[in-house]
Amino acid sequence: MNIQEKEFSKTVRLPDELNCKLEKSIRTNEIQTIWFDKTARTEYHILWLKVKDKKEIEKSFSVDFQNAILKENQILIIFLDKKDFEYSQNFNNFILAHLLSFDNCLYSTEEIRLSTYLGQSDLKSLINSYEDKYLMLKKMSDEFIQEEQHGAWLFMIKAFANDITYLELMLFGTSFATKTITQRLLILERFIPEVKKPL
Repeated sequence: MNIQEKEFSKTVRLPDELNCKLEKSIRTNEIQTIWFDKTARTEYHILWLKVKDKKEIEKSFSVDFQNAILKENQILIIFLDKKDFEYSQNFNNFILAHLLSFDNCLYSTEEIRLSTYLGQSDLKSLINSYEDKYLMLKKMSDEFIQEEQHGAWLFMIKAFANDITYLELMLFGTSFATKTITQRLLILERFIPEVKKPL
């Protein structure tokens, strides 16, 4: 089975080693859907894989392999599972619907329906969610600073991580919360060059 030869709306040439791993994971039913798209502002691409189990698929696509594909081929591999789609539904699929379209679908074993109408209220709901968390963390941080208590920095770091999480959600459809803040920033700066710029 060669992903490039299938009758999809888009033909993509992927690195041979990546293509082999994808084909193997398709045969073992670990991958349900594949999307591929180029970012508008950089030379990087994103390969989204809807999988049954993120932990299981990471055995085939190790972190070292993912990093090598990102470095050598400018392709970021993102695993999405049922939880990511459920989270996106909280915002009327706003998070994933603007990223994953029929046009950038390379392979699918199932029909995935994401809202094609993305209204202002969906965006507003996501913005409100971000602002609520930001204000809560800011308030806690401010109280710790005023009382000169230890831990104020922890809340500031959590507020910063919250900012990163929402950028990741909008750009990738999921958060890399298991990675360190440094690793997350290094990924983000490839797709948003302004992240590198000092304030």
